[in-house]
Amino acid sequence: MMNFALELQYSARSKIFPAYSCAYQREILAQGRMFISQFNVCFYANIIGWETTLVIPMKDIKLIKKMKAAFIFPNSIQFENENDEKHFFASFINRDKSYQVLTTAHQKSLTAERPMTREEVWDMVYNSEEK
Repeated sequence: MMNFALELQYSARSKIFPAYSCAYQREILAQGRMFISQFNVCFYANIIGWETTLVIPMKDIKLIKKMKAAFIFPNSIQFENENDEKHFFASFINRDKSYQVLTTAHQKSLTAERPMTREEVWDMVYNSEEK
């Protein structure tokens, strides 16, 4: 997993921010980690040798929305791109904080503003009050 994260960091020329434990919905739920960088959302899972890797450029994301797993559990996030392709992630421990970091990083990557720094992300994740 660490090689995947380092490869993404250097190939995308961006800094990787927090990593969140979550599950990506495919044929089965693949439990792994989501890595948020300045320009990409990445996911990696390794379940008994079955690897799942996903890189979603921030610029391709049209919509990020909070969802419920099994229509009950408020622990999921879904991305939609310009082609209406959907990526569903469940089992976030703190979905709202993950959503906040994702949407802020996404907005900053699309605007003329500078990308988020590690310090800004750290402050958002660990020092801000829940809204």
